[in-house]
Amino acid sequence: MCVLAGGASLRAQEKVQLPVYKELERSGNLFSESHNPTSLWFSPLSNMIDFQADYKLERGDFHDLDESSKTGHFGVGMAGRQRFNKVVCAGSIRYDDGKEFARRWNSTLQIADDNPFILGDSIPSDFNTQRFVLSGNVAYHPFDRLTLALKLDYDTGSSANQTDPRPKTDGMHFVITPGIQYGLGAGFSLGLSGSFNLMSESITHTVLDPRESYVYFRFNGLGDYSTISTGTSQSYPRDYNGTEYTGALQLAWDSGRGIANLLEVRYASNSEEARDGGATFTFLGGDYSRTGFSVSDRIRFGNERRVHNLIIGWQHKTVEGIWYEQTAYYDPEKNNQLAFKIQTSGLKNRETASTLQGEYRFDLLREGTPSFSLDAGARLEQSETIHYEGDGNSRKYTRITGGVTASKFFFFGRNQLTATLGVAGGSALNASQTVQERLREVYTDPQFEYMTGTWMGGNVEIRYRRLFGNLWGGLFARAALKYYLGANTFTDRYDATDRRCFTFGAEILF
Repeated sequence: MCVLAGGASLRAQEKVQLPVYKELERSGNLFSESHNPTSLWFSPLSNMIDFQADYKLERGDFHDLDESSKTGHFGVGMAGRQRFNKVVCAGSIRYDDGKEFARRWNSTLQIADDNPFILGDSIPSDFNTQRFVLSGNVAYHPFDRLTLALKLDYDTGSSANQTDPRPKTDGMHFVITPGIQYGLGAGFSLGLSGSFNLMSESITHTVLDPRESYVYFRFNGLGDYSTISTGTSQSYPRDYNGTEYTGALQLAWDSGRGIANLLEVRYASNSEEARDGGATFTFLGGDYSRTGFSVSDRIRFGNERRVHNLIIGWQHKTVEGIWYEQTAYYDPEKNNQLAFKIQTSGLKNRETASTLQGEYRFDLLREGTPSFSLDAGARLEQSETIHYEGDGNSRKYTRITGGVTASKFFFFGRNQLTATLGVAGGSALNASQTVQERLREVYTDPQFEYMTGTWMGGNVEIRYRRLFGNLWGGLFARAALKYYLGANTFTDRYDATDRRCFTFGAEILF
């Protein structure tokens, strides 16, 4: 693909717009957030390269239970695009290297966030993490009404630590997304896109001190689990394999007089299987599936001085987890090798969730370049999980989150300065759960309190850039704070805690 090509021949106006190219894309491209990769063709941007290096550190105890109170990540990346006569090529590449201190409970890396079948241990460990992301997109416009596109994404990562039982995790996602858009006339166009996501992940353990015994937790939802100790299997391996299929339909209309609308409908089906033991034995760690449906509508209106974007969307998903009750035995036909026999299987965990969200964005333009932007959004989520164990356990909540961000863009001579300020918050309107007592105090209750507790936060960012010939060089700094204001409904673990995030970096644009 024509990846990372770019822009020594920029026109003067494009040079001025480069520092705010992301804002131009968000406000000026009606298709910028759609699933269809043909959105690349309709971008207001031409040729450019963006190189960035940054360091991010986080501190504070207000975080999800399986995350770290202290992290540090260094990242470097590059993105670019080139527009030809009938073809636009774009691509990006990024590498991140980080360390997460005293993390536990979750050794997975790239499985679905709502997959209940997690493998972990309770030993706080310092994890070294790496991630490499590569993306390429080509859009082809063979004639006036037709646009074709293909996007490829490759995302791989690894994590490891040096504390027994020493989990090492390697994960990968490969996504291919073709798309087509056809003009129907009278300002209408119809788009169709689909994607195939192939994922795999492997976890292995290495115990250097066999005198100590450690426990692996095989979670299956709402804090329920089965265990196996290092005395039974020291190097306990698990493999995840999964696929996700997504289809989307877009209907767009442009009046040609400053008003445009995009309606998009999506359907997705995802499945992941966990299999333990590798070549030594086979333990079925759970089968996860998710189906989801969403619809969104974006209306854009304005003129050469002001642009308004209003987006509303609704999503619904159903998550199911199949669990296998198995007993361990030593197979005499295989030299007394460890084996597992399936006793029963069935639906163990079921979650249904719906989300309603809205966003409003306003951009004030000066000679086609943003001078001020305001972004406000809110999200209402309702979720219910039923865990089929014993008499049955459940978790149910309704929560709302929202935020407002404002940015001011200053141009003076060969200099450009961006100042951003934002506030955000969230709270549960109702929350209740009935769960097992084991691990409740140290795992299940803190996990739910973090999900539903009230919080407030804010962020501030400064970016400075200077034009040197045909390129912009710049520095930036960002700080964000998130503070717990909840009532300690399920646990007092987060009482008076916060989360602080600081990012420092440099960039080159040309």
